[in-house]
Amino acid sequence: MAANLSKVTSRLSQHSIYGPRHLQFRQLLGKFIDKSINPYVDEWEAQKHFPAHNLFKELGLLGIFGVNKPAGYGGLGLDFSYSIAIAEELGRINCAAIPMAIAVQVSIFVFLVFF
Repeated sequence: MAANLSKVTSRLSQHSIYGPRHLQFRQLLGKFIDKSINPYVDEWEAQKHFPAHNLFKELGLLGIFGVNKPAGYGGLGLDFSYSIAIAEELGRINCAAIPMAIAVQVSIFVFLVFF
């Protein structure tokens, strides 16, 4: 299954809306997922504990939250296509709950704080 996901991710990376900066952003998030999330998913599920506080702090330092919010308010000031790239990369996480928890922070919560 991982090989199939790799093929899909490769095709998505060549999408016409993505430029080199999108791909760099996706690679950064992908490395984080491979190093700090996927190896621990089974352990977190077995312990019935998700270290959201630590994980969200690290993702915030990567610039994942507020990606399309103005830089003057702490965002990156990028267009919505970067949010799409983030969502696609979150799909590589080996469970459904964690990407959903992150996506809520990326799109809904940050929006409420911003406005």
